[in-house]
Amino acid sequence: MKEDGENLAIYTQERGKWMMKDPYTFFITPHYQNYKYMLINLDRVEPTDL
Repeated sequence: MKEDGENLAIYTQERGKWMMKDPYTFFITPHYQNYKYMLINLDRVEPTDL
């Protein structure tokens, strides 16, 4: 869980797929650019996608 309490950082090999599906829910910041992590906005994500 990120410090902001709104986003979850997870390791994934498929972040491009998720970010193309919904870039407002699944995204990265510059900090994660070179890593296989992405952020998930917990207010927007569908439980089935988690």
